[in-house]
Amino acid sequence: MASYKSILDGLLESVSNIVVGKIRTLKQTFNDSSLNRLPASSDTKLSLLGTKQFQLIANQVEQSMQKLLNEFNQDLEEQYKHQINKQYQRPLTGTNGQECQREQINEEQEKGLVIMFHNRQQNDGETTLKFNNLKDFLYYDSKKVKQVLNLSIEFKSQGMTDNNMEHFMKKFIQFYNIEQLKLNLGCNSLTVIGARQLAGCFTNLNRLSFMDVSLYNNKITWEGIDALMHAFKHLYNLKDLNLDVSCNPIGNKGFVIVSKALPEIRRLRKLWLSAYDIGINDESFKIFNNEFSKLPPLLIAKFDFKVNPFNKKLVSDLQKIIHEKKINNYEILV
Repeated sequence: MASYKSILDGLLESVSNIVVGKIRTLKQTFNDSSLNRLPASSDTKLSLLGTKQFQLIANQVEQSMQKLLNEFNQDLEEQYKHQINKQYQRPLTGTNGQECQREQINEEQEKGLVIMFHNRQQNDGETTLKFNNLKDFLYYDSKKVKQVLNLSIEFKSQGMTDNNMEHFMKKFIQFYNIEQLKLNLGCNSLTVIGARQLAGCFTNLNRLSFMDVSLYNNKITWEGIDALMHAFKHLYNLKDLNLDVSCNPIGNKGFVIVSKALPEIRRLRKLWLSAYDIGINDESFKIFNNEFSKLPPLLIAKFDFKVNPFNKKLVSDLQKIIHEKKINNYEILV
């Protein structure tokens, strides 16, 4: 890590550049004859500007310097956390049970925080990202996440456990600007603990309108589903939901929780629900039909209820509701 002297030198240089830049901007804005005679340097005699213009410059420079200091402190904190994690954090379990080793700090970071500071605006990041393994996801540049609008995470059959989800959640919550999410955590070993941690990921996704979440073939019980559906109900801009909870021991209680949560997703327009082999009986399916009737007319409604012990004649009641709502694009697999 660079010495504090080099860090502070870089900070002072950046502040000086901000001051000069602000003066140049104000010269063009005011188009004052006396102002235009001023040289563009940090030691300009500001007294020629007059009281009001001087105050305006002072306020703008003060705001710029404060913003600069805040950004610098944030970079310093992130670099500190990176160093601590590199030395002390326990290894992460990845594909096939292999440990994800901490990456070495890249060459640019080894040159010090000042380089990261000056290049802050040069790396805007991508708006669409796809991750196929946990390691790449955890090490994605935190300063670029706010640019991401479309996020795809394909972690199917990667040995994900509840312990992994703790690290996953800490990274995921940084992607608070996403509008579309595809999250595949199928065929892993998540339990109610991992599901609750996952639910915490959806707290601040206020812009999310499309969500495709697969939890197929994990070990999640109704308590985990309860936490997730509580989080989904607060995604106020969510319009398209594709949810796969198949082959989890959520039982009738979990299916009822899902059923009752759906009408509370107020803006829902497209629904794909896969509840294959979760133990649905007649009573819980009747509750689903009743709750589905409360939904607004959907553009798409597709369901997979295969390998469940409920009476298949109840499907005709669901079809009747669908026809009453004039949902033309629908599918029911039993």
